[in-house]
Amino acid sequence: MANFTLSDEAGQDLKSIAHYTLDRFGYEQARKYRYELHETLMLLTKRPGIGAGCEQIRTQTRRFSHLSHIIYYRPLKQGILVLRILHHSQDPLGRL
Repeated sequence: MANFTLSDEAGQDLKSIAHYTLDRFGYEQARKYRYELHETLMLLTKRPGIGAGCEQIRTQTRRFSHLSHIIYYRPLKQGILVLRILHHSQDPLGRL
């Protein structure tokens, strides 16, 4: 069964996103955004090729946009490794 694994950095990204969303938009929106992000990650585990390649940033890495964030990941045999989840305004070059 395909699944996703979070890098330490991606785990921190998720925590930061949750705290920011909770502070700015409240509990319900934070819960909804986390659920939608999880659904997107599950979609990527099933269809890892739908993300755009970004070899110029990091080899064997793909990216997929989810609302205000971009998920950077590496396809694996049984799912994906999530490298980072960055806001659209963040430059990935120094973060991947």
